[in-house]
Amino acid sequence: MGDNPFLGDRNGVRTPMQWSQDRNAGFSRAPYHALFLPPVSEGPYSYHFVNVEAQRENPHSLLSFNRRFLALRNQHAKIFGRGSLTLLPVENRRVLAYLREHEGERILVVANLSRYTQAFDLPLEAYQGLVPVELFSQQPFPPVEGRYRLTLGPHGFALFALKPVEAVLHLPSPDWAEEPAPEEADLPRVHMPGGPEVLLVDTLVHERGREELLNALAQTLKEKSWLALKPQKVALLDALRFQKDPPLYLTLLQLENHRTLQIFLPLLWSPQRREGPGLFARTHGQPGYFYELSLDPGFYRLLLARLKEGFEGRSLRAYYRGRHPGPVPEAVDLLRPGLAAGEEVWVQLGLVQDGGLDRTERVLPRLDLPWVLRPEGGLFWERGASRRVLALTGSLPPGRPQDLFAALEVRLLESLPRLRGHTPGTPGLLPGALYETEALVRLLGVRLALLHRALREVEGVEGGHPLLGRGLGAFLELEGEVYLVALGAEKRGAVEEDLARLAYDVERAVHLALEALEAELWAFAEEVADYLHAAFLQAYRSALPEEALEEAGWTRHMAEVAAEHLHREERPARKRIHERWQAKAGKA
Repeated sequence: MGDNPFLGDRNGVRTPMQWSQDRNAGFSRAPYHALFLPPVSEGPYSYHFVNVEAQRENPHSLLSFNRRFLALRNQHAKIFGRGSLTLLPVENRRVLAYLREHEGERILVVANLSRYTQAFDLPLEAYQGLVPVELFSQQPFPPVEGRYRLTLGPHGFALFALKPVEAVLHLPSPDWAEEPAPEEADLPRVHMPGGPEVLLVDTLVHERGREELLNALAQTLKEKSWLALKPQKVALLDALRFQKDPPLYLTLLQLENHRTLQIFLPLLWSPQRREGPGLFARTHGQPGYFYELSLDPGFYRLLLARLKEGFEGRSLRAYYRGRHPGPVPEAVDLLRPGLAAGEEVWVQLGLVQDGGLDRTERVLPRLDLPWVLRPEGGLFWERGASRRVLALTGSLPPGRPQDLFAALEVRLLESLPRLRGHTPGTPGLLPGALYETEALVRLLGVRLALLHRALREVEGVEGGHPLLGRGLGAFLELEGEVYLVALGAEKRGAVEEDLARLAYDVERAVHLALEALEAELWAFAEEVADYLHAAFLQAYRSALPEEALEEAGWTRHMAEVAAEHLHREERPARKRIHERWQAKAGKA
């Protein structure tokens, strides 16, 4: 709150508490003239702009920041209250750095006391081999190998726990993260009498080798969590050489099981075993190794660079054309399978060819919503009148983006430890502990409601409501804002289906966060999930009150989505959620 210096004495800091933008700042229903002191109603600190209600809803407000900071201090109360304090001799006198230590726990505190950005070296030679883990995000930094270089913005600060490498390995990683590289003896063998063209180009095909390659692909694709179908058989529909050395091919594949699914997958052959994800087969005749590059950030950057040049290519079946009008960053980070981002640029692959990127390219530019990231370039497959989108690119606002599922899991890792020492069912406990997570979930509910309204205006309502068709993977989080980056396949139905897909991901994030925390917190699992679901649905209803949501329909769709995800991947979190919603649907 701001002060009112015109009131005299000390009354300038005794104005009514600004609870909301309601009458008298929500402080009193009394007539304005009967208040002992007037609320601050003019200027940038007016209660219309600065109030508790608005700050609670904004996870990046001063109120939310202080709550997070206090919660963080409570988690480390012993070390901050009783730990030793060692000042570090930093040569840059504008930087204050010190270590707190207690019972084997170490926390490094660094603060820039200047109004300008500062670079500096920390004398951490005595802590060589330890990994600094940033306390708010729980993100590990590179291990200490001597003097440690950092940069802080104006008046910036950072807090790190210094942990052994083996302790950091227990930090949660995405559930799509690559498994350890397979042993040489475990790799499927593929006969390749020449270059990889004899397996991928029809006019040169070696039938035995192609069959072995496709069988190896079927085996590795069964393990991919981003695929909703575990293939029994894989067929090659098309292939185009994208790079000569080492040979890299863009392929269209058809997967078959109880149904068919087409995917777009880049494949690379290397004569030597290389570092990086995706190794799935070795070749003999011509010795080497095959990799699929869905999780390789280097491929996404290569794709941007080739599209920047104005890519054109022709396979035996189709033309490939592409463009990218934006910059090509020095490096890109993989946010999730099929989506990567670099400096102010994003690129996504149509790994699953279900028409989702075709619809994204067609519809997103028509949505008049400021938080939609519209595609600006891409890679396209053309054959006669047929056309499909293989990849899309676009611009990002400044900042470091995160997949929304990962951003939600980070918030849960920060907020769930506040439940330690409490009993499930305690009134008022969850709102105080989960305020940042709840704010993000409520924002998502509002975003989905506005998106449903916009999709109806653009795509009509004939045949049912047009749906998002995706879970949290359709969104990015960047500097506290949520952006839409993709639509699912064109599908119409009940809006509860979209709500269930997003709510399922919220509940799975709760389970994955709890798996990384203490066992005592598992008692809160269902209560937390139900609380966040209720906040999500309430936000959706408030933004789209004309939409009537059916509780039975919602429960049924949640059970269906849980069953679908269990079919995709039998991990503990998915099993627990499936059992819970099957029981709820049975009761309903």
